Amino acid sequence: MASVGGFLNKLFGRFTCLLVLFPLCGLGSELCSDRIPKFKKTVPQQTRIQAGQFAYLTCEIHCLNNRSVSWVRGRDGHIIAVEQELFIQDKRFQSLHEKDQWTLMIRNVKAGDAGKYECQVSTVPKKSMVLELIVVVPRVRIFGGPEIYVQEESSVQLECVVSQAVQPPKYILWEFNGQGVGGSTYTQIDKSTTTSVLSLNRLGAANAGKYSCIPAMLPPVTVDVYVLDDDGNQVPLTNRASRLETSLVQSAVFFLGICKLCC
Repeated sequence: MASVGGFLNKLFGRFTCLLVLFPLCGLGSELCSDRIPKFKKTVPQQTRIQAGQFAYLTCEIHCLNNRSVSWVRGRDGHIIAVEQELFIQDKRFQSLHEKDQWTLMIRNVKAGDAGKYECQVSTVPKKSMVLELIVVVPRVRIFGGPEIYVQEESSVQLECVVSQAVQPPKYILWEFNGQGVGGSTYTQIDKSTTTSVLSLNRLGAANAGKYSCIPAMLPPVTVDVYVLDDDGNQVPLTNRASRLETSLVQSAVFFLGICKLCC
């Protein structure tokens, strides 16, 4: 009779473990019974990111048992980090660790960062998971460039297009000879393409120069705008600029003359 009671106790005890403590006594013991580190295979092994953004390559490891984790660059075998200590001079890289997750973070991703990276555990032989980083470099261009010729007193629209982008730029700025530009602009977003148009009216000599389209987190692109007269020649920088220069020279001469009289 006692043996039957003991059997029932054991039976219900096991059911209690299965029903209430399964994550602790069932899964945990099965997962780490052999004390061999295991990678979680459901973690994405390919990351697609746009140049200029942050990249996060993550591997999840169970049953690490005090073994170290390293990040190794695939193309040359260079060790980037062991645990959270970096072995690369490029400060854009950082090794992060939280619970069972190890993450290689890369700031301001560049096209040259693309490739395979190994998340490596110091077992014998070594165990590793290969993660691939795909870097997308958007294309930025101004239609009609790099040189645009327009007639004096006419109007022109400079159209800057950002294409092949993972996500559109937060903003697009325009500059004229390194300064903020006057004129009307509008921006249109269509799927992976963003278009910004700068409208300039009644162009004269003062409007000739370099116009730059500057999307957020992307390299700028520049065109040279030339203003032509009716004969097809470049309009000289006269009028207001020349009158101002002449006025300054005349003022300087007058001032020198007054000084000579005073002395």
